Amino acid sequence: MGILSTIINSQRRLSRAFDSLLPSHFRVDGHLNFRQAFAPPYIRRDVEVWDVGGGKFPFVDAKTKEILRIHSVGLDISAEELAAAAPGTYDETFVADITHFAGRGTADLVICQAVLEHVRDTAAALRALETILKPGGLALLFVPARNSWFARLNLLLPEKLRLKLLATFHREWVGGQGFPSYYNRCTAPDFRRMSRGCGLDVVEERFFHESGYFSVAFPVHVLWRLWVLLGFRLDRARWAETFSMALHKPTSFEAQPVVSEDPAELQYLPDGFGVDPHISTSETVCD
Repeated sequence: MGILSTIINSQRRLSRAFDSLLPSHFRVDGHLNFRQAFAPPYIRRDVEVWDVGGGKFPFVDAKTKEILRIHSVGLDISAEELAAAAPGTYDETFVADITHFAGRGTADLVICQAVLEHVRDTAAALRALETILKPGGLALLFVPARNSWFARLNLLLPEKLRLKLLATFHREWVGGQGFPSYYNRCTAPDFRRMSRGCGLDVVEERFFHESGYFSVAFPVHVLWRLWVLLGFRLDRARWAETFSMALHKPTSFEAQPVVSEDPAELQYLPDGFGVDPHISTSETVCD
């Protein structure tokens, strides 16, 4: 593996050098942005936070939960994943498929990151998130997008071959690739439409055009980048590699969200959602 590792590293250096010529927003890792910039401002004290699909690595760790007096609820399809979380992480846990779950309408905040691409029916999952939220609550989503090259490859390649390629070229990612991916309607426009159908308002969204999948083969990386640039020009939302969304469950007395001049950069914080201490997290590679 010594020679192969040397070749892979050289290809990654070439890919990084090429990317350095692009505007900075093409180099923003969507999952890292979600964890360090998008989601933290919505975390506040004395609230009920549900982590859907977080398993042993929920967004709010035990220390942050204690400091902010958060009531933390974990929902995951795997009991083993929930049981592997650090002691004190969750106050309650539910083992369930999110597409067949009905909540109790008590959550101030739901966090669901890199999960919905793994469900067969995203509309059903969004309906379930709506039942978990109380009126005025928010759901924060991070979603790898269906129209990305890596998603198309994941859909086309047999599972064993996909995992073998990851083990060869991206060994650091293998641990987070245990569930099959379907990318059912996983585009930002589809999520907007489905969210409206569930009674949820999109109050903030961000689109990302970065992925490290093809950096191990510089010629392929360049072709992928040209495709990304074309997609960005045509429709940056539909052709994003990944995207983040904040969905608000409205109440009858709340004002409508304030829309910024740039619809791609919506910013809105409902009353009560301040910028309490941010969560510092290490870099996480999205799938």
